[in-house]
Amino acid sequence: MKESIHRVYRITLVMVMICLGYCHPMNAQTRLSIKAADSLDFIFTFNQVAVNQLPVLSITLDKLPAGKHNIKVAVPSHPEIVIDQVLTLKKNTSVYYDIEKSKGVYKLVLKSESTLIFAENTPSNQPSTAQNLMNIPTPIEAVDSSSSVQNNNSGCQSPVHPEDFEQMIAEVNAHFFETKKLDVMKNFLMHHCVRVEQLRFMMSKLSLEDYKYDLLKTSLTHIYDRDKLKSVENDFFLEKNKAKVYQLLQDNP
Repeated sequence: MKESIHRVYRITLVMVMICLGYCHPMNAQTRLSIKAADSLDFIFTFNQVAVNQLPVLSITLDKLPAGKHNIKVAVPSHPEIVIDQVLTLKKNTSVYYDIEKSKGVYKLVLKSESTLIFAENTPSNQPSTAQNLMNIPTPIEAVDSSSSVQNNNSGCQSPVHPEDFEQMIAEVNAHFFETKKLDVMKNFLMHHCVRVEQLRFMMSKLSLEDYKYDLLKTSLTHIYDRDKLKSVENDFFLEKNKAKVYQLLQDNP
């Protein structure tokens, strides 16, 4: 039942994205994720357009246009809780907000912000234009596993075949919950060797920085071009998490 409801939500989000963001250039997009506590199922409105009809605990909108947007969150079970904020979304970023109470007032609180990775072409195995609106293309480096250039700091010998990588990403995209996405990617890393750009693309599928960090830890012995790992620091927004990543890489040269 829950899975059917989630499918309805995703179809609704596709239609909203077509209405709100289709005419904007592909290089000026962002992902917005919002999560509430268990008792605060909410209705979400984006620029005066209702996104969902049934209350949810979390929601993610992909490929939104960059710029200022009016966000409204209403909690039917608590009619007194209505959040009306203007958020500025930066291009090519993923932002995650929590619904929290501060000084007696509920509002959206920024928890993480990271860079989204885009490529010019979408994978050929994505079945429809509507689904493409909900997914980020596979990074260009994912299709370059036949390079004869040897990496000076190789952590594993042979990068994953691009078709295997794309199949894993398709499976990740099929899941609604981030915990499931994380499980799929961690299991994949345990059995495959990936490039840093592929890892960063996988991390871009997650909103919570704790999950990104968990994925990074799992990947350390399964990275082909380890000399490029420092670039993953750019995918963390909070300074404390940047410091954790820096220390993790220092402890695992």
